[in-house]
Amino acid sequence: MRDTDRATRSPAAGRIVKMTMNYFVLAPNANDTSAYVSGVPAAITKAYQLCQGISRRAGWPDNVEFQLSDGAELGLSKRAASRMSSMPDYVENSKTWHICSGALANVIADAAAVDVELLPATILDHKGRPAKRDYFIVNVLPLIEAVDRNASVFMPSSATPSAIFSFTRLVLDHRVLQHEPAIFRLKEEHQTTLVREDVVKTLASSGLTGFRFIEPANYNQ
Repeated sequence: MRDTDRATRSPAAGRIVKMTMNYFVLAPNANDTSAYVSGVPAAITKAYQLCQGISRRAGWPDNVEFQLSDGAELGLSKRAASRMSSMPDYVENSKTWHICSGALANVIADAAAVDVELLPATILDHKGRPAKRDYFIVNVLPLIEAVDRNASVFMPSSATPSAIFSFTRLVLDHRVLQHEPAIFRLKEEHQTTLVREDVVKTLASSGLTGFRFIEPANYNQ
C-alpha cells in the first residue's frame, strides 16, 4: 500500500475499505507579497492551452518574459509598487497560471511526477531587469471532471452549459479521484487547481511563499 493510501475496517462487513485523500484549492496569498504580473508574453502562442491540460514542452520558446505590475492592478501607488523588492515563490497573475520559482516548481514536480511540466520564464522587475531567481510556468496536465454538481453551489457558464463560471461552494466527487492525482485542474472550471493533501503538507512546510490552500467547502470565486 502506498503512503498516500488510507484504509479503515467496515464494522458491518468486516472488510477493509480504502479512504480517498482530501484535496485543497491552490491559490495566491496576497498577504505574502504584492508581486503581480498580467497579460500574455508575446512569445507564448495558443496561451489558452496552459489551462487545458495540453503539453507545451515541445517547442517552448526561450524568451518568455513577464513584466512586474506597476501596482495599478493592485490598487498601489507607483511609489508603493517600487518597494516590492521581495519576490515570492508563487507569483500571482491575471491568467491563473502557476508561475513558480525554481525551488517551488521542483517541489511540485517531485510530488506530481508526470502530472506537470516546468516551462521556463523570466520575470522582469520595475526597471526591466531579470529577477535574480529562475521561474517557471508549472503546466498542470490532468484535467478531471470532479465536481459533485448536486452538492456544490455554482453559477453555470452562459457560453458552455457543461462548464462552470464560478463557485459559491465546491464539493468534489471523490469517486472519480480514486487514482488520487497529485495535482489537477477542474475540467468544469479550468481556473481551479486542486492539490492532494500529502502534497499540501509538503508545500506548507517548505518555507516557500506566495501561495495558500483553501478547503473546497470554503472556496468561492
